[in-house]
Amino acid sequence: INNMKNPEILIEMYKIYGKPTVDWMGFQVTKNNRITYHHIKEDRNGGTETVENGALLTVKAHQLLHKLEHTNEAEYQEYQYWFRVINDMKQRPSDEIMHIMYTKKKKLLEQTRAKQK
Repeated sequence: INNMKNPEILIEMYKIYGKPTVDWMGFQVTKNNRITYHHIKEDRNGGTETVENGALLTVKAHQLLHKLEHTNEAEYQEYQYWFRVINDMKQRPSDEIMHIMYTKKKKLLEQTRAKQK
């Protein structure tokens, strides 16, 4: 998931957004769930590896997001929208945005569990 050509981008993002304990989708950062760089505009579609095109996601969130890309395109695009909003702010995600992300995460995990039953 995190095959970055330029890992310095993560360092730049940490300078702007701080080193998160929770990623942009509301997932806890841990030793086993580290931060990765997500291309908002996918590299396969010409997206570049820049601060402006990146989102700070944990491994679990990143995997879930890419599953969502193939199962619920509208929801995937909504996450992409919020990542762009956070990048445009050039600061840590606001409490209001994180509340939205926590709510979306809870709904997404409930849907995932329901499909597994």
